[in-house]
Amino acid sequence: MAAAGRCVYGAAPGRYGAGTAATALDGAWDGRADLGRAYLAASGHAYGDREGPDADFAARVAAADAYLHAFDVAERDLFDGDAAVDAMGGFAAAAALEGASPTLYSLDVSVPERPKARTAREDSARLIRGRLADPRWIAAQLRHGYRGAQELAQGLDAVFVLAAASDAVTDAGFEALYTAWIADAEVFERLRAANPAAARAILERFDAARDRGLWHSRRNALPADALLREAAE
Repeated sequence: MAAAGRCVYGAAPGRYGAGTAATALDGAWDGRADLGRAYLAASGHAYGDREGPDADFAARVAAADAYLHAFDVAERDLFDGDAAVDAMGGFAAAAALEGASPTLYSLDVSVPERPKARTAREDSARLIRGRLADPRWIAAQLRHGYRGAQELAQGLDAVFVLAAASDAVTDAGFEALYTAWIADAEVFERLRAANPAAARAILERFDAARDRGLWHSRRNALPADALLREAAE
């Protein structure tokens, strides 16, 4: 049992983040276990009567039945920035180290009287279909040029982190994004014209998702392969 007085955990003073997203996006990991260890190292600082690193934190994570991340602003969601997937994905990966599989929940409390709870897999599919891969959202972002293209790249990064650390993202999710952003030549040309660096980062992230087994595409060939070669020339 964890020591009394230790019930609030997070990054140590002067540090930020849960460790998962930075590790996943930097590519400094061989498997999901590495992401779980990164989460435990970055998030296991206890606050309370006995403050400091807590060796019991891993056991507490492994004993949990569920993880819940609440969103109290309608404009913020699971893939808006990487803070939510950083913590949620890290928790799932850390629990898996001990053979545990807590259910991951995304809770929308932007209207307190009508809270909406979804599993992370349900919310992931909903957000990819209803926002990230929605032609209207894509067009609206690309009207903002450089910054809008960067928003697409950030969204894919968040999807990648959650997929790397948990089973909440399906092949269909990656396929929907690839179809909407890359396979649609007109959209990709607008994206590349607006922000070449973001376009290349997106191609590389799809490539990494496939290489790491996070996305098993049914396509025999991916236009991104040729586009990456072209960008490198």
